[in-house]
Amino acid sequence: MLNPMEGPHRDELRFQGIVIVRTMCKAYPRFLCDRTRILDALLALWRSPERRQRLSAEESLELAHLMESKMLAKCLLSFLRQEEVDSSPGSRANQILFGLLGIFTARTVVDYGFLKRFYVCELPKRYSPSHRKGIVHATLLCCRDPNVSQELKVQALQLIVIPMLTTAFGRTASVDPTP
Repeated sequence: MLNPMEGPHRDELRFQGIVIVRTMCKAYPRFLCDRTRILDALLALWRSPERRQRLSAEESLELAHLMESKMLAKCLLSFLRQEEVDSSPGSRANQILFGLLGIFTARTVVDYGFLKRFYVCELPKRYSPSHRKGIVHATLLCCRDPNVSQELKVQALQLIVIPMLTTAFGRTASVDPTP
């Protein structure tokens, strides 16, 4: 049997798969909550060194394919926006929250302001105090990992911990629209 992921159209097939999942997430926001295999595949794509390599060489990508990481991020955000998300350390939700921060350490022409607004404005208000505590705790545990880059730790503090603490102390967080 031929593996379609080994031919010259591999990149196009991967991209079209992401487009299909993004369309389903837009139409059915809980789509990924009920389909863990698809969510795991999206996470694998997000974490893949090949995606990061394509992101670092985005000037050589087709215009439509520049949006691969943005569409993946939007799919993963649709999962995070569901009420039943587990906020315990090591949970899939916390892995996604911390993993998405990596996009802010890459140089890209694509606008990820929607993601920054999610972290700073929406995330602290969306969850209960106990969920926020779990998210902050999980984020701080990730920051203790010596294998995590300093740049990623800074993003975690700026976009997760500080907005959560600001909300907890009764102040409203603001987002700077510049990356």
